[in-house]
Amino acid sequence: MLADRLRAALPGLPPQLAAAGRHVSARPFDAATRSMRALAAEAGASPATFTRLAQALGFTGWEALRAAAIEEHRRPAPYSSRAGGGGLDAIQAAEAANIAALASLPEAALREAAAALDRAPRIHVAGFRSCRAVASLLHYQLRLFRPDTALVGEAALDLDLGAMRPGRRWC
Repeated sequence: MLADRLRAALPGLPPQLAAAGRHVSARPFDAATRSMRALAAEAGASPATFTRLAQALGFTGWEALRAAAIEEHRRPAPYSSRAGGGGLDAIQAAEAANIAALASLPEAALREAAAALDRAPRIHVAGFRSCRAVASLLHYQLRLFRPDTALVGEAALDLDLGAMRPGRRWC
């Protein structure tokens, strides 16, 4: 891989080539998509420096290095690495953290929240963007026991908001 080649070569490169190598290493997508002249100008180096960098890394020239960068971006990484890696260990750690966070909530506050939901004549659940999935799950679970629960955002928002006025009966 290009990143491995750069990492291995950087300590032994002359200062100008090392600076160009760090520039390419920090911007692998740019190395695949932008011209050598644009990268050189951005790095404050000459295009010849980038050609010499490619040769120092074992490529015949910049175009060969660029082709390697393009090929790396074409090859999809395994999903586990694209999703942050860690695999099963990361999932187990996240679940353990969720359980620990739940256990740390004050029991009195949980009971008070449950009582408030129980007393409510109707419940409106709202969740937008990244919270939409959580709101949908809460709505589904509440509907098992409270058919008078509504998920805000399923209809036009103004209709949902109008249904939340005090004293309005659920239809």
